[in-house]
Amino acid sequence: MASALEFTSAACGTVSPGASDWWQFRLPGSATKLAVNYSGKVSLTLITQGTTIEIGSGEPIPFHPTADYAIEVTTTHAQPQAYVIVVETN
Repeated sequence: MASALEFTSAACGTVSPGASDWWQFRLPGSATKLAVNYSGKVSLTLITQGTTIEIGSGEPIPFHPTADYAIEVTTTHAQPQAYVIVVETN
């Protein structure tokens, strides 16, 4: 995660099988919600304050204004997969 790329509301890329892309952001203190949407044949794992969840698993996304968040993007498909992540905070 040391090489995670910072973003504020949207990120995109292509992840290869067996690899991970890492993205990080800080939830603004003014945030009133946190929603993470994505497209692509990928899996997203969100990590914040010692909590790890799979996006889309039905678990609520932890909401901690001013906290740092990291998102790991992976794929189990045989070919590289393009993706887009959008974070909504208000």
